Amino acid sequence: MRARGEDGFTLPELLVASVILAIIVAPLTLAFITGLRVVGKTEQKFTDSRSGLISAADFASDVGNANAVTTTGSPAACGSGGTLLATFLWNDPNVFPVVTGGSYPNKVSYFYDSSSKKMLRRICKNGGVANTSTAAVSLGSQPTVECFNSGAPATPVACNGATVRWVKMVVTAAPNLPTPDTPAPAPYTFTLLGTRRAR
Repeated sequence: MRARGEDGFTLPELLVASVILAIIVAPLTLAFITGLRVVGKTEQKFTDSRSGLISAADFASDVGNANAVTTTGSPAACGSGGTLLATFLWNDPNVFPVVTGGSYPNKVSYFYDSSSKKMLRRICKNGGVANTSTAAVSLGSQPTVECFNSGAPATPVACNGATVRWVKMVVTAAPNLPTPDTPAPAPYTFTLLGTRRAR
């Protein structure tokens, strides 16, 4: 009779394979867990910065075009609803005669809607109806607006004069949910800054 083949693994071979597998799997598991945490943090940072990216271009353009700036309801804001933050008024360079004084055909107003925690941008062109867009979402508090002029660039001035040169809006988002890594997350704050063009 022929002897049967003894194919298979010996006990030492199985032990060596198990040790090598443990050495490989442990770092891979740690890398996977770390990757999940990084993805979560990256998503939070992206969500935080989204409002800043959306509103920055419009705000700078609105301030740059403005012939006049106001933070009160006079001249009347574009649209209504929410707390008025600022209104930027300008002439249409293609329409003559150019309007002077307190009456301007174009307006952009920024409002804070406390019920939805959003900052809304309303634009009225040539005295038309308000067209509303959302400038920032998930806010933690009402944005603050400050104005500065060339004479005292470090000291805020009233936002209701023709001498206003810079307008700054500070926006604070609602804080993210706590995580094991960040049990008390700080709210994300960004600053919008616009410069009026020299006229």
